Amino acid sequence: MAHAPLLRTNTAPVFQSTLSGTGGLQQDSMNNAPRTSQLSGSTAFAGSSSSLNSLSSGATVVPGQNGGPVIATTNIINQKADASRSLYQICVSLKQRLAQVPNFEPFLEQLDPTDPVDPLWNLFRSGYPLLVIYNSLQPPEPLRVDDPNASEAKKSKIAIFKFVQACMKELQVPPTESFVITDLMGNDTSGFVKVTQVVNYVLDLAEQRGLLLQQHLYPEDEPMAAPGGSQMSYRDHIVKELVDTERKYVQDLENLHDLKKSLEQKGAIPGDIVHQIFLNINAILDFQRRFLIRVETTNSMPKVAQRWGAPFCFYEDAFDIYQPFIANQRKAAQIANQVFDKIQLSEHPVAADFNTLDGFLLKPMQRLVKYPLLLKASFDSIPCPAPPTDDDDPQHLHKKSEDAETRNDLMSGCEAAERVLHKANEAVNRDLLDEALEELINRVDDWKSHKVESFGKLLLHGVYGVITGKSDQEKDYEIYLFECILLCCKEASPNKSKDKKDKSRTSGPRLRNRNTKLQLKGRIFMTNVTDIVSLSKPGSHSVQIWWKGDPGVENFTIKFLNEEMMKKWAVGLETQRKENAPRLSTSPDGIAADFAWTRDHAGGLENPYLQQDDDDDEDYGPATAPAQFPVPSNSTVGSMPPIGDWGQRAFTGRHRKGTASTIPTADSSSAPQPTDDG
Repeated sequence: MAHAPLLRTNTAPVFQSTLSGTGGLQQDSMNNAPRTSQLSGSTAFAGSSSSLNSLSSGATVVPGQNGGPVIATTNIINQKADASRSLYQICVSLKQRLAQVPNFEPFLEQLDPTDPVDPLWNLFRSGYPLLVIYNSLQPPEPLRVDDPNASEAKKSKIAIFKFVQACMKELQVPPTESFVITDLMGNDTSGFVKVTQVVNYVLDLAEQRGLLLQQHLYPEDEPMAAPGGSQMSYRDHIVKELVDTERKYVQDLENLHDLKKSLEQKGAIPGDIVHQIFLNINAILDFQRRFLIRVETTNSMPKVAQRWGAPFCFYEDAFDIYQPFIANQRKAAQIANQVFDKIQLSEHPVAADFNTLDGFLLKPMQRLVKYPLLLKASFDSIPCPAPPTDDDDPQHLHKKSEDAETRNDLMSGCEAAERVLHKANEAVNRDLLDEALEELINRVDDWKSHKVESFGKLLLHGVYGVITGKSDQEKDYEIYLFECILLCCKEASPNKSKDKKDKSRTSGPRLRNRNTKLQLKGRIFMTNVTDIVSLSKPGSHSVQIWWKGDPGVENFTIKFLNEEMMKKWAVGLETQRKENAPRLSTSPDGIAADFAWTRDHAGGLENPYLQQDDDDDEDYGPATAPAQFPVPSNSTVGSMPPIGDWGQRAFTGRHRKGTASTIPTADSSSAPQPTDDG
């Protein structure tokens, strides 16, 4: 395997002095820029269908004065990736330097040429190579381990300790710049980075004193010459972008992690606040360094052997480490904004202004969004191989086989990256729903004997217009879909207006007043729901819910501002209707439906029809689910319901003007037949 020789550079985050504090940045202008990460009440990224170019790293900009042109700023967030800062390249470069250390040749022969990181890490853990490196300085008393009775494990720790002690005492390495035994013996890449920095410092001194051997390259370390006149293909450019942006991303994580360390050392803000902002950034950085090692290892292979989907499949489960950080990002930005004046006391370039810090906090989610786009672009760049024919020569057949294998690898990697992104979005949604549930519990005055903990997980919520079966009047309700129940709540207003309808209600999104108390107006157990009917036409999107009421079948309609939200609720409601559908008993005494949730929780719940509210908004929906769900007499267990014109429209899933879409149930006879005129 060939590696281009690299000049060693400082592996710590590189900060220019001109960026310290507020120098060179127009903070007032940048602080006025809106940040969607704080204001958005939904998932930050719904998917990876955006264009690749829209996610490219752009320069941080500030508006020009007096309407002038927009000006790009010299901001750390725009700092270009330095390849020599990646742990992979650090180890490649360090291996080349170690070849110049006298008497180090036997140790180099133990290293695996295909993996520059882990073998070198394990080599240093043995301790003795560190003594040889230090002794290359030709100290008056060479370092050695003189305890013959110690075990090999103990001798290794003694050797490491003597190396660190000599560096701090004789070479004046500050304790903050040195490392401890656990940094080397542990598995955190941040600790090993410290080790490489100290080793490189010792080699710098030996080189300055002329004590190293003349450098020579091993055959596998000689740079490969680019083919004359060759041009990069579209796929080559995609691979280059993947590698370059991965290096840049790890560099950004290092800078964010460095800010956290700076805040912890200076004590500008309490440790618990630091944790609430940065959460598990240490673990994310460690994982991402390892992922970058896999990326750079793949990049060092011959092109025909590169399998770019493999790293994403291999690390798919490990990417779960992102979920807490991404779910916490919105709260982290809010907390950071509240204490930002204290964060700026660190004089760290990441904290030059709040927009810059917020941009760094958004980086992890942005990276997860970009992975599927890069893999999909690489997949699309490979033509789909035609089926083999008798006229194909062996070389052509081999090329077709390689293309098919590469496409399968990229498709598997893209699917893995999509699943990672989906789980990250789910984590964001779950955090928002948990917050909404806590808010709901605090805002409802009277739960009418219901126990919130028995509702199951909160799945969807929002403020929408509702039309009940008792009236054509549309009213705003805060609606909450749980696993087992659908709740409709109304703001409790002491000076309730009797206006029947607000003509401008559908002109924009409905706003929530989070400080207003709520009244529980509708409670519909999902065990009672019989049909979910969605209706979509230009300017009108609604979902009609039918349930077994007291008495008879009742319904109400939820109005949505767009078709996407309507479909989301229709799918969610239909899923829970099926999950809570009656399960037929196998008892010989007869066919009956029994609901485990009802048996456990429905007892003793009060009937809302026994009481009347003071306002004109009547409660609707039974307070209890029935103990049995009767099977319609005209249907046979296990048979398909009759499909008429309505059924055909439902199964084709078409949404014509004024056409309802539903999935008929065995009890669909209880629901009215929608007509074409809506």
